[in-house]
Amino acid sequence: MKLAHISDLHCARTYMFNEEAMREGIKRLNEENPDLVIVTGDLTDWRIREDYEFALEFLEQIEAEKLIVPGNHDERTDGYRKFEKYIGKRYFSKVIDDIFFMGLDSADPDMDTGHMGRELIGWAREEIKKSKDRKRVLFFHHHLLPIPHTGRERNILADAPDVVEFIMENHVSLVLGGHKHVPWVWNLNGVIISHTGSFGSRRAPVENSYNIVEIIEEKIEIEKVYNLSGKSERML
Repeated sequence: MKLAHISDLHCARTYMFNEEAMREGIKRLNEENPDLVIVTGDLTDWRIREDYEFALEFLEQIEAEKLIVPGNHDERTDGYRKFEKYIGKRYFSKVIDDIFFMGLDSADPDMDTGHMGRELIGWAREEIKKSKDRKRVLFFHHHLLPIPHTGRERNILADAPDVVEFIMENHVSLVLGGHKHVPWVWNLNGVIISHTGSFGSRRAPVENSYNIVEIIEEKIEIEKVYNLSGKSERML
């Protein structure tokens, strides 16, 4: 199965939004013809209606099926209500091509730090039982581990230990996230944790990019692709 993983679009009609990178990225992504596109939050910059409508203009141009969760920018103030109105559920599970996908909402209103909470982790523990023996892919916005080249660590997932415990207990194969605008991959005791760069913001220490994830039986391969140049680099 081929996944495209994008994150941190930060759609807004401001100079900080790189519309050229967004349009070129979508064009390249559609040419990749992935089976599924996973979007790990920060679709908008200020969670206002205009930002959500602007983001939808771009998301609708992506031809493949999409699974989308919110980020901290999407949930500023009452933004979670707008996410539910314009995008859909903030957390869910779905089986596609015999792979179990679970999207979680790691954002708290007006907080850059992420937090799952006992209720959501409890829901996930019950929901993942539906996966049976399928390969399990988990995705949310925030990061579980510090990401190099992003400065001092200030907003890692607040209850990361509880989430790591959930991941290990339930034999999750792949975890996808965004938030820091820097692509990075870890292998944590056999669990692949992969973050992608920003798809549309100029607030990034590296070029705008997305990841292509290939799941072939027990093997996972990850490649980052730069939106404007099309240059690609193997990450795993």
